[in-house]
Formats: sequence, C-alpha cells, structure tokens
Amino acid sequence: AACTGFCVMAVGDAVAQRSAGEKQFDPQRNFVSAAYNGLASPAFYRWYQLMDRLAPGVAIRTLVPKVLASQLVTTGLNNPCYLLWCNVAEAACGTADWAAVRSRRRLLADRDPTQMATRRRS
Repeated sequence: AACTGFCVMAVGDAVAQRSAGEKQFDPQRNFVSAAYNGLASPAFYRWYQLMDRLAPGVAIRTLVPKVLASQLVTTGLNNPCYLLWCNVAEAACGTADWAAVRSRRRLLADRDPTQMATRRRS
C-alpha cells in the first residue's frame, strides 16, 4: 500500500504540475507529496478494510453511510496532517516561504471578526 500510494501521488502531482502550466517541474513538491501519501496509504488501506468489515456490500444503503463516514473521518484528519507535513518538510529543506505564511495568517486574521474588533479598539 505504501509503495502504491507513493507512486500514485508522484504521478498525480506530476500531472497536476504540468496541467497547471508550471514552467518547471518541482521535484521537491513532488517528493514531499508522494512521501506523505506513501506514509498515509497503509492507514487508509486499513480504514477501508474496517469500513468493509463493518458495512459489507456495495448497495446504496451501505455505500452512502460508508462514503459519508469516510469523508468525515479521513478528510478531517488527513488535510491538517498533510499541510503540517508539507510545512515541516519545507522548513527542513530550508525552502519555506515564511513571509508568505505570515501574510496568509494576517489575511485570515483580517477576516476574523474577533480580531477585527480587537484591532479597532487599539
């Protein structure tokens, strides 16, 4: 599962970079994404096995709850972990664009009503 996950993500990211019109292929981005997927794939494989054991079959009445549960659990856990992985990997490689991270944080704070109220008072 790990090797398959790594390879699928590496190919998928390469295609995504190409179709997004990137002028140059970014091997670091590709490796970071593929490595995460390679590490996460065995957990997802076990998750889907568990789902199939708990709700066997592919009828709509069993499929819809499995899809909803899977989306709630895996998306809620996977997305923050992936973003953390990417930031840590970029920091470890010395390629993190911390100015961009800070400006995004400021942009988000500008949209947060509690932060806006605090800034108005000061």
